[in-house]
Amino acid sequence: MAKLIITADDYGLCEAANDGIRDCIKAGAVTSVQVLVNMVTKNEMIKLKIAIDQAAIKFGKRCGIGLHFNTTQGAALGSNAGSTLVDQQQNGNQFYSIKTIDCDQVANDDLKAECRAQLDALADFVDGYTNIDSISSHHNLHFFDARFTDAILEAVPEEIPFRSPVQWRSPGQEPDPRKYKDWYETMPVFKDSFITFQEAQEDSTKWVLNNAADTKFLTGQRTKMREKNHRTPVNCSEQWYGQPSHNCLVWIIKEMDRLQQEYNSICLKKEHKIKSYVSELYTHIASSAGNQQLDLTYAMPRRVAEYNVWKLYKVKTLLEECHKGFHPVELCSYRDALLAD
Repeated sequence: MAKLIITADDYGLCEAANDGIRDCIKAGAVTSVQVLVNMVTKNEMIKLKIAIDQAAIKFGKRCGIGLHFNTTQGAALGSNAGSTLVDQQQNGNQFYSIKTIDCDQVANDDLKAECRAQLDALADFVDGYTNIDSISSHHNLHFFDARFTDAILEAVPEEIPFRSPVQWRSPGQEPDPRKYKDWYETMPVFKDSFITFQEAQEDSTKWVLNNAADTKFLTGQRTKMREKNHRTPVNCSEQWYGQPSHNCLVWIIKEMDRLQQEYNSICLKKEHKIKSYVSELYTHIASSAGNQQLDLTYAMPRRVAEYNVWKLYKVKTLLEECHKGFHPVELCSYRDALLAD
């Protein structure tokens, strides 16, 4: 059976994002939450655990808690005051933003030290590295740069699953979103991502962000992760396709069922090492527009739009049916999807 991980990014960003994510966990709409550990408070993490406990009672599975590795927003956790990740002109050990960071100037040792500090902070909350569900990248920056990925792989001591850098919309990566009738509607994330690229001040950072369109490079990044014993989904569906909508979610489930049938014939010949076709749909959620002053690459009103779709009755019903096994796709955390086979 195909397995779908539904991930909510940016837990810890602000109260509206945290509230919305917890609501969706309790509704069974989120199976893995990615935490900005350098921004989240202890009280918010306690609330997250309570929401996960409540969902586990209802759905029989626990939502995973993963690290959304972040070096472009908030303050560094690492103790190196002279870190190349930190804007020395700002107070409070603040990171450069995605718009001001110069990727060429970031030292590998600083990146590894910050990654370990954030992993340690999350491991303290979830009672050990083996309970960290996954590792993803805030703004995807660390997976679009081979040097950054190498540094992170050196810093991670356990076999923790990684988000796949390969996207559904990439050429040669099925399913082909152009087969979906609403594909040609403008995807909000495209506009936001393009603005971020335009506003990046350093050429080195623009070069890294441009790798998002290089399928060969991204596939090589995925292979590198797997060679280091970090399992990944086959791909990720990025944002929703032009919606979000109930129809799009139904399409994703149908496509994954079809792809599982094809995957059955090749899984033993490929590098995946697992029998299920595993994909990830990641989402950005907020229960209200909240703090409009946040410097975001994906605006708060768009996050509210995604939240509103997850709360629709027909979407909640569809997801509950998936949890009960009425559809050919199982909703899972990273560890349940990738390490249970």
